[in-house]
Amino acid sequence: PLLTMRFVSLLLVIGLASAARLIVFGDSWGTEGAPALNKVMGSHNITIDNHAVAGSTAEFWSKVPNRLRDWVQKNKDAEYVWVTIGGGNDAAPMLQNGDSIQEIRTKVAGWVRTFMDPLFAAVPKIKVVSFGYDILFWSYFECVFEANSIFSRCGKEGQANFTSCANNLFYNIQGVVEELAAEYTAKGFSFEAPKLLGSLQAAGKVPNAKIGSPNDDYFSPNQYTGPARLCLHCNDEGFSIIFNNLWDLYFSKHEAAKKLVVEF
Repeated sequence: PLLTMRFVSLLLVIGLASAARLIVFGDSWGTEGAPALNKVMGSHNITIDNHAVAGSTAEFWSKVPNRLRDWVQKNKDAEYVWVTIGGGNDAAPMLQNGDSIQEIRTKVAGWVRTFMDPLFAAVPKIKVVSFGYDILFWSYFECVFEANSIFSRCGKEGQANFTSCANNLFYNIQGVVEELAAEYTAKGFSFEAPKLLGSLQAAGKVPNAKIGSPNDDYFSPNQYTGPARLCLHCNDEGFSIIFNNLWDLYFSKHEAAKKLVVEF
C-alpha cells in the first residue's frame, strides 16, 4: 500500500509538472524574474512551465527553431507563451558593433520569426505575449561602464542628453515586438505586445511617467533595480510591479473572456 501511494504521488507530480498554462521562453528576464512571476501568476491560478535560459539570444533560439513548438506541444494544458527576447544579449552587442538601428531590428525580427512560425503552424490557437522589457537604472557606479559600452553612440553616462538618447535606443526592442505582433495578428494568430515601458517610473512617481509612456529624461528609480542583478534586470520588487501590470494589461482580459464563455 505504501509503495502504491508513492507511485500514485509520483504520477501526480509528473502530471502537475506538465500541467502548466503558461510557457516561459527566452532569456534571463525569464529566469531572474521567475520568483516574482510565479507569485503573481500563481495568485491568479496560472501555472508555469519555465524554459527560459539566462544569456540566451534570439539568434541562438533561431538555430533550434522547433524547440519552442516542441515544449508547447508536450504541454497539453498550454494556453499562453511569454517570449522574452531581444534585449541585452541580442541588441546590445550589435549596438556595440556599430550596427544601424534598422539592421538590428531586421535581424532580431528575422530570428524571432524562425521559431514563431513553427509554433503557430503547429498550435495556431496558442496565445503569445511579449514586451520590450522596461527602462532600468544605469547610474550605479557598477553599471556605468556597461551603460557607456552599450549606449556608446549616446556619449557618456552623466553627459547631457545621455539618458534620453539611451532610453530611445532601448525603446526599439518594444518597436520590434509590436511589429511582430501586428504581423502575426494580421495572419489570424494571437500575438500581443503590451507596452510596459514606464512601469517602474510610474511606480516610483517619476514626473509625467505613465505605464506605456515613460519619461525619456529619467532612468527608472534605483530602488527597483541594482548591480546585484548584473545591471540588466529588476530586483524582485521591480519584477513584481511589471508582472502585475502584465496581468492587468494582458492576462486579465483573456481570463475574463474565458470565464465569460464558460459561464455562458
